[in-house]
Amino acid sequence: MTPSLSTSAMGKYKPRRVIKRQQTKRKTKDIDEVWEDSQPERAARIKNRPIDEDLPGLGKFYCIACARHFVGDAALQTHMKQQPHKKRVKKLTKEVPYGVDPADKYGMKIDNGKA
Repeated sequence: MTPSLSTSAMGKYKPRRVIKRQQTKRKTKDIDEVWEDSQPERAARIKNRPIDEDLPGLGKFYCIACARHFVGDAALQTHMKQQPHKKRVKKLTKEVPYGVDPADKYGMKIDNGKA
């Protein structure tokens, strides 16, 4: 006799392809990509984009820190007050993200003759 295994004891079975689909469904920009977008010249270009009918709110309401579009100004202002947005902003202002050269942070490279 083999003991019967119920689904409640082992958890719910999910096929692998469903898990993979969920991982890529809500993929957002990484912190280093957002940091590059938050630089003044690039941020100005993002804010002054032409109207795009395919984006929510015609692309006018965009949070650079979270890389998200919103339907209207009220939704954007609500988002600005929420904890995930505040954490993301703190993470962006606290340190230079991995993959960004600290010497290149201000747009110039350090050349000390050691090439």
